[in-house]
Parts: sequence; C-alpha cells; structure tokens
Amino acid sequence: MNYSKIYDDLINRAIPRGLDKSKVIGYYEKHHILPKCLGGKDESENYVLLTFKEHVLAHRLLNLIYPHTKGLTMALTRMLMQIVDDSSGKKIKKRLTVRDAEEIRKLYSESFKGERNPMYGSKRGNPRFGLKGKDAPHYGHPQPQKAKDAISKANKGRFLGEKSPWYGVKMYGSANHNAKRVQAPDGTIYGSMVECAAAYGVTKGIMQRWVTKCPEKGFKYLPKEPKKK
Repeated sequence: MNYSKIYDDLINRAIPRGLDKSKVIGYYEKHHILPKCLGGKDESENYVLLTFKEHVLAHRLLNLIYPHTKGLTMALTRMLMQIVDDSSGKKIKKRLTVRDAEEIRKLYSESFKGERNPMYGSKRGNPRFGLKGKDAPHYGHPQPQKAKDAISKANKGRFLGEKSPWYGVKMYGSANHNAKRVQAPDGTIYGSMVECAAAYGVTKGIMQRWVTKCPEKGFKYLPKEPKKK
C-alpha cells in the first residue's frame, strides 16, 4: 500500500482550509505537514488544521512511512492515549481498549529496538553497575568456590540480634524523625501521635481526629524538633 500517497491526499484535502478555524467542524489541531523531527519548521506554510481523527490518521501514516523515526512513534503513542469529544471540542480521558493498549505497547517497544535504543552500540551496560559481559574485567574469571565459601562464612550472622544496627530501635513514636509532636491539654509534649494516643487510651485515628478536627479537646501539633548533628 502506498502510504505516502494516502498521506499526501489527506493533507491536500486539508490545505484549502488554511488556518481558518471556521472551516473545521468540531475539535481541531494544528499539524506539521513535514514533522519537526524530519526537519519541518514552525511556519504557517508548514501548518494545516486537522480534525482529531484526521490528525491520528496522519500520524499513523507517517509512522508507517518512517517506521524508524522515534519522534513520530512517540507522538502517535501519546495521541492514542487520549480521546476527543468532537461535539464539545474538548479532550477527555480515555479508557483504553485492549486493542489500543496492544497498539501502544507495540509502538513503544518498537521505538527502542536496535539503533533507536540509547544504549545501542555502547560497550557499557547500566552505568550504575559498570561494565557488562565481555567488557567486564572479571569476565571469564569465575570466583573460586573456596572464596565464595569464605565470604559466606564471614557474613553469616553478621547482622543478627544485637549485631544489627537497628537492634532495639523503635521505628515509631519519638524515634521516628518524621513523627509529629503533639501537645496535650495539660501541656505535656509527646514525641508522636502514637505516644499521645497510648497515654490517653485511644487509637491513633481518634487522637488524629481530636488534633485536626476537635480544637476544643485542647490537643495540637508542634513543630518538628531540629535534627541533631
């Protein structure tokens, strides 16, 4: 199928409209006749007004004509994730059908294959983990089992019980640096909502409601204490 001819016919039918909004019924969008990722400019001669359906069709055709242009693929992917109510001329959120979702997944996957992948041809893998495969300095030199056993033995039980840096540390109440301090009606200051609730024999939820919605109870939040250096 000659996709280029179909695209040209679509554009030629829209060119007589110019940029006259009154010649388009319902919702419309400006379309670059020659996409910017292919060298097109932001000039009136390179613009045409299309309905939403025409705009989606135009980008689908461009994607078929230039299947290896990532910019066109991403533009069409975004367009497939929205829908337009032509009667009101507004964009509304769309609940994707299985077919739409499959199309988007396929386009997105294709846009990162081969030379379109930013890591294509690179000798480096994920920069967080350094060199990969044959480029790694330890490639072809597996660690002896004796060394593995020694490492395993050295780490065994290393962080168990009192050896753990978190042993005996409460991750709630005043030990939690994100906890909000609460002042009770009698002036007592508690390190957290949990501690205050426990002191008054109520749940955290009830105490939170007293603080935020029942000022007559006399409970209130206090600013966080500055972190110790």
